[in-house]
Amino acid sequence: MIKLIAIDLDGTLLDDNKEISQDNKIAIQKAKTYGIKIIIASGRPYFRVKEILQQLDLNHNTDYVITYNGGCILIGDNSEIIYEQRLSNQNICEIINFLEKYNGDIYLYCQDQIFSLNQDLKIANLKIFNQVHFEKRTIVELKKMDYANKIILADEEKTIDEIQTKIPLELNNQYNIVRSTPYFLEFLPNYVSKGNAIKILTQILNIDTDEIMVIGDEENDLSMFCCAKIKVAMKNANLQIKKRANFITESNNNSGVARAIEKFVFK
Repeated sequence: MIKLIAIDLDGTLLDDNKEISQDNKIAIQKAKTYGIKIIIASGRPYFRVKEILQQLDLNHNTDYVITYNGGCILIGDNSEIIYEQRLSNQNICEIINFLEKYNGDIYLYCQDQIFSLNQDLKIANLKIFNQVHFEKRTIVELKKMDYANKIILADEEKTIDEIQTKIPLELNNQYNIVRSTPYFLEFLPNYVSKGNAIKILTQILNIDTDEIMVIGDEENDLSMFCCAKIKVAMKNANLQIKKRANFITESNNNSGVARAIEKFVFK
């Protein structure tokens, strides 16, 4: 019996217009009536999932949300941080020293603020950045930051592919480096992942792996597949995710989340 469903946002619950379909909303609300704990697991910070939690009625002190790709676990109403891991100033400098060799956009996330370097309007105008305000900083200013929740390099997909092959071994060993979209390369504290955050929540909620279902579409969702019996990939997911899934649902534009919940919960 499923007791917890962890759901990614971009490319999964949200369609390409960054909206939640009515079918997805109905399926999630019905799953809640079955006593199932619904966990939103996103790379976004809390302030960028708050409205979504409100739409889904997941913003109460009995709810949990995973943000920053597992770097932070909060109570749904943002009243308490259950778990948090950050990049230190030394980490920030090491990562930026590598990234500044390239011409992509660098974004440093710190709590509810996003600081940007070399902001390219072509990237900033993506729908994923709708209504997001960026604080511009110089590279010197970024390197003086005390901490960050994560750092993103944003560029064209082919450029990110190339940069990913050039990451030094010591950086790969020291940080969790994942793609959250084809054009985002994210640098996170080591051992930070959505999967690790789910493991922490299962201990709090006393839920076993066999009682968990996860739904995702990108590389940063892979870690969730290691801690769930039912692993659902979206039809629009990348090949890595599809290979690890035991079910491929409809795309994010066709209420794939609802179809998966209907299959495994309302059967």
